[in-house]
Amino acid sequence: MTMRHVFASVRRASKRVSGPALAILLTACVVSSPRPLTPLSESRLDAGILGTWMWNGTNEIVFVHIGRGQIENEFTILTVERGNEDTLKTESYTGHVSKIGDKRYLNIKWKDCGRNDCGYLFVRYKYKGPDQLSFSTMDPDEARRAVRSGKIAGRVLGEKWNHEVILDDSAERLRRFISSNDEKLFHDFKDLTRITPARHPPGQGA
Repeated sequence: MTMRHVFASVRRASKRVSGPALAILLTACVVSSPRPLTPLSESRLDAGILGTWMWNGTNEIVFVHIGRGQIENEFTILTVERGNEDTLKTESYTGHVSKIGDKRYLNIKWKDCGRNDCGYLFVRYKYKGPDQLSFSTMDPDEARRAVRSGKIAGRVLGEKWNHEVILDDSAERLRRFISSNDEKLFHDFKDLTRITPARHPPGQGA
């Protein structure tokens, strides 16, 4: 899954509509939840992720700007994608950090959803040093199997190769489910490289 697909997944989870842009951008299945792993009021901002990061893919370069949000402990993400034809596309997201044990997760939703029930995408992240951030979204096949086997409450929409999994269980059960199955659920890690000087050490505040 490329950076384009990750953020297209957030938009789909938030908006739950299909259209030409999403059909082009989204080639991966989506796992979302109507509730975060922990509420924003219980979150602590991980200042180590603040700054500007870059993804350099085969057909795209994406700059990911992460800054403090308008609400305490919330962050704002602004992505700027440069395509092969020198086109630019920007998107905005909000989110906050959840810790389960010693692991960190992002609860991300599309800022321009326009609804009160926007879905969250869960992203596991870890540092490879002060200037490299590694992240993974949830494996949709593992999530689909867990829902259909009754391990976690949820729904599966669509077909096998183009489906959406909505994890509709309580936040407490979601945390237990992720804690017990972390390595199966989050294993396809991608790397972002920092392009602005780090002002805070990794994990500070979280």
